[in-house]
Amino acid sequence: MNETSGYEPRYLEGLRAWSQRDYFAAHESWEALWRDTRGQDRLFYHSLIQAAVGLYHKRCHRSEAAIRLYSRGLRKALPYFPQYLGLDLVAFWNAVEAAVRQPSIDDRTLTVDLVAIASPDLIQRLGGNPTFSETGNPQ
Repeated sequence: MNETSGYEPRYLEGLRAWSQRDYFAAHESWEALWRDTRGQDRLFYHSLIQAAVGLYHKRCHRSEAAIRLYSRGLRKALPYFPQYLGLDLVAFWNAVEAAVRQPSIDDRTLTVDLVAIASPDLIQRLGGNPTFSETGNPQ
């Protein structure tokens, strides 16, 4: 963890990628962090990896894999509920579930809006207000 921000830089990097709907890049950032982490945060980071890969699978029309990864990630995240490292985990995992279980693939709905689930401090550390326009581009 970075002493000046309170958050590990690769955690923030993964959240930035997530807010851009780049679930593969989010997975890559969190996987590098997970590999280097020992202790209580390790399982939490693994749960985020599984959420990101689940949404990536959904985008690639692999719904069964997406639901399976959501379920595994949720189980790993439960010990950290209701809030951990600036994330409202109840809202986060509810949104991931809604995304992986939706019948059709619409990239505008295949997201979990960080504004709705992140603490004000975490939003500030991410560089402001990561909201999306109709096209999915950050505003």
